[in-house]
Amino acid sequence: MVKTHLIPMKIILTLLLLFLTGCATTHVDVDYDPTIQFTHLSRYSWLQAPSQTSGDQLLDSNTLLHDNLKKQIELGFKIRGYLQSEREAADFLVIYRIIVEDRSKTSVLHSSYHFPMHWHYGVGGYYSSFAWHYYPQTYTYEYQQGTLVIDIINPDNQKLMWRGMAHKNYRPNATQLEKQSLFSQAIHTIMKQFPPEREPIQP
Repeated sequence: MVKTHLIPMKIILTLLLLFLTGCATTHVDVDYDPTIQFTHLSRYSWLQAPSQTSGDQLLDSNTLLHDNLKKQIELGFKIRGYLQSEREAADFLVIYRIIVEDRSKTSVLHSSYHFPMHWHYGVGGYYSSFAWHYYPQTYTYEYQQGTLVIDIINPDNQKLMWRGMAHKNYRPNATQLEKQSLFSQAIHTIMKQFPPEREPIQP
């Protein structure tokens, strides 16, 4: 007798989604000017710049979320001993932005298995044996990647001094609260990288 064991499609797609959104870690990238003496910086101010769209209209219009993110960035600087000041007295300017991108990924899974049992007669009686058969199936699923960018800018020449970026995937139908939690974690992860620990390189 042959028995076929199939894993339901709903379970497979759920596992794929959980793996992508739940297990994915936050990836952080940092870049900076190695000639700058960051230990000399003590005061900052927000750079007033035209608003930039993220690709998520609900996210862009959520002023509560953006106010909260600014407060968290300010708290991160305060913990590290930096004081907020007027632009004229600032050693560096700060600006952040969010980027949301739609992405897709294709995976091949062995979602169906055959376990046929074969009976045959031998010395001492009947014996059974199993044969394994794999049936690969291809799945394409959609997700979004959120990126938070924090820039540190020289107030004298408007050049970039330091940049921290954090990337993480989340569900397309994630709630605003879930998105806020994601970007809050990203701020914490980025701020841990500032200021750079390396000694400046002499120009």
